[in-house]
Amino acid sequence: PPPPPPHFLIRSVLLCFLLLISFLAVPVQSQTATQTPSAPTRLVNPTSASACGLPTTWAQFDADATVTTFNMTADCTFNGWDVQANFAFLYFTAGEFTINGNGHSIIGPNTGFTIYVENAGTVLNLNNVTIRENTSPNTVVTVTSGARLNARRVTFRDNASAGSTLSLTIGGEAHLEDVQFLDNSVTNANTAVVVSVGASIVITKGLFARNSVSRVVYVESTGFRGSSLTFSGNSGGVTILDANGANTRATLQNAQFLNNIQASHNVRQGSVITNRGGAVTTITNGIFRGNRNGDPQGSYSDGISVIAFRGIASDTSSSIQLQGCITFENNVALDGSPAANYVAYESNTRLTGKIIDSSTGLCPPGGFPTPKKKKKEEAPTAMPTSTPRPVYGASYVALQTATGMTFEATYGLDSGVHFRQLDGAGIGIQSIIDAGYLAALDVYGYVEQGVEVCFPQIGRILFLDARTMPRAITTLEAIVRDGMTCVSISSPGSLVLMPN
Repeated sequence: PPPPPPHFLIRSVLLCFLLLISFLAVPVQSQTATQTPSAPTRLVNPTSASACGLPTTWAQFDADATVTTFNMTADCTFNGWDVQANFAFLYFTAGEFTINGNGHSIIGPNTGFTIYVENAGTVLNLNNVTIRENTSPNTVVTVTSGARLNARRVTFRDNASAGSTLSLTIGGEAHLEDVQFLDNSVTNANTAVVVSVGASIVITKGLFARNSVSRVVYVESTGFRGSSLTFSGNSGGVTILDANGANTRATLQNAQFLNNIQASHNVRQGSVITNRGGAVTTITNGIFRGNRNGDPQGSYSDGISVIAFRGIASDTSSSIQLQGCITFENNVALDGSPAANYVAYESNTRLTGKIIDSSTGLCPPGGFPTPKKKKKEEAPTAMPTSTPRPVYGASYVALQTATGMTFEATYGLDSGVHFRQLDGAGIGIQSIIDAGYLAALDVYGYVEQGVEVCFPQIGRILFLDARTMPRAITTLEAIVRDGMTCVSISSPGSLVLMPN
């Protein structure tokens, strides 16, 4: 037959081409609609940040970084994907970096570390920031391989990671000041909120409250120094372990353990502080109040029953020195009986302090005695002969009822702050007594958190600073609210209400 005309061939080719395009378009559209989103791009030394002031995706920083200080302007949330679950959203490998939180929070992630700092010479400074709600299978913050973390006014709260909240390993170093670990949980029963293995850690003024974990602090083959620490309402204690003859040295000074439950038999059973494996620990001044043993399982390796609460336990290979004043009060054993065996120790333990309980009286205010010095100025020469006013100690409820004063503390009135009404003898300065003071109150313990006291009268308030001897006297700036004179303090001392 004759060939088709040229225009027919052109129409046929065009029709076939259109049919082919239509056929291919359908699967392409379907595939695009169901495609899994890709992970965020890893940023190396980013020069800009998101609206919150931090890169909120996977970022690595090293010695070539041109931006080394980040100032947060809002809360930062790490959302989305992390292609490597055991990697960090903020990863520091060389150089010195600073994150100024300005009161804001770093939130998340649910995969990966929040912050990872590694290598000798790498330093991260964290200031005034909250790190919260990390629910990943890793630790929240890790410092390792000779890196250093400096943290000031940092709060770790509401994290529920599998690993520890703060982990120090392989020569890592951390200096923490005014830090809080609140309401954290760790799903791995063999770790703790703070872990230091083969590293060095110093904590000055810290609050560990309501954490749910077998061990709140765990140190091994390391150096550990803690001062002015309060452990309140946790489900674990402090474990100090020396492994492989690493010469672990630990010191705790002015520590308070309040209303904790030792619920795990993975530690030296029934103890709030466990010292074992050859560790050498020194404890200077401590308060153990309202703690209890909640573990019905297991026993000491030496066969001592866990039925008794033990505030401090040390095994035969370790050395523990107690000095200053160690107070035990209202602790409860597993069977509900008053706690006994406050300190379980072996021959290597040196006891140079005074261990007392509620039946023999308490240590000086706060449990932490200060050296007595002879007053050279305004020494009292005469004391009033009237009946002394009652002293209520830490019973702030009774004190409020009897005096009409009110108290508030940043972390609650059960956080380790104490109040005591003073008479003239307690004030100890004759000129103030002669001027006719209206009321006086001693505030001690964990005052650094911030405490407000209101007197039910109108007047001016003098502050007698407990940190100096003789006590420095200053007039505080007070406010009048609802007919009461109120003042806020952050250091221990006496408040004296004077007439205007």
